[in-house]
Amino acid sequence: MEMWEHPDARVDHLVLQASREEVESGDISGGLMSLQKLLKPQNAKRLRGRLIFCVKGYDSDPRELHQIPEVRAWMQELDRHFPHWFYFMHTGPQSTLGFVAFSLCGYEKVPGGSVIPQQELQRFLLSHCEAMNALSREFGESQEENDARSKEITQFFSLQRGSERQVS
Repeated sequence: MEMWEHPDARVDHLVLQASREEVESGDISGGLMSLQKLLKPQNAKRLRGRLIFCVKGYDSDPRELHQIPEVRAWMQELDRHFPHWFYFMHTGPQSTLGFVAFSLCGYEKVPGGSVIPQQELQRFLLSHCEAMNALSREFGESQEENDARSKEITQFFSLQRGSERQVS
């Protein structure tokens, strides 16, 4: 059991990271195993909205992470097994939800960054809200709790959409 899994552990932010080696080998097993631990009832509600997820090892690459084909493919495979990002991702200033969105969506390069086309963002929001709603029901949360989390996610993407430069 990892320290953050202990029911009495105080967790402000849970940082889970994958390595370049995992990405380049196409091995999602370590990342998936860590993410699946979040789904245990004793962890889920306590860690809701606290996850920061990142990929390490590409600091010397001049591209944004979402522009690296191996990272995109790895994230997309991980997402097929764990579509519950909206339930767990932190949406504050240190959020990596933008990285997740850009890795899973088509995007367009624009001066100063990248943007996710509106139709692509809508598809992403709909599918991942469905996964979040299913978890919320599974864990017996009230409609008000689920609505509050949905509002956080919507505000996160509204703020991202409102900025001219949208990079992960």
